[in-house]
Amino acid sequence: METMINIDNKNKIYKVFKKLGCTMEDTIEDIVEPNLSEKFGKLGLEFNRIAKNMTFLEDNHVFVGTGFFCENEESVLVIELQTELTHEIINYHIEHMEKLRIWADKRKDKRKYIGAIGAMVMSDSERNYALKQGFYLITPSGETFDITVPPGKNFPKVW
Repeated sequence: METMINIDNKNKIYKVFKKLGCTMEDTIEDIVEPNLSEKFGKLGLEFNRIAKNMTFLEDNHVFVGTGFFCENEESVLVIELQTELTHEIINYHIEHMEKLRIWADKRKDKRKYIGAIGAMVMSDSERNYALKQGFYLITPSGETFDITVPPGKNFPKVW
């Protein structure tokens, strides 16, 4: 699979976004937000609440921030969106998922916590790594986005 945006051209693209007064993170969020319910609904995940840019506090300190926090009575989907996907960002999201599971357990929240991650720029290596970690993968596709479901019977991973 090819890179979503050629990594060699990413600096040129960043400059264009900067001139327009926005960031690529804002753009990917704007692409994802209007179609979030519909796209995940097709995968059997329907949410009655979707919040953008959630911040979780413990002892008055931020311990997790999320791009989107989607929930229903049975599950929570935590979505991280970035300009460029790296192994470090994927590992960071895994760490967030683990922290949120501990936070939920302290509150006796037994819902399934699942994750999704997306970016405008990613290599095959990052794409494959994210899927192996059990994340839904969000990639731009024309005016909207596509979701790749991680393969295997134990995926998506549940925290």
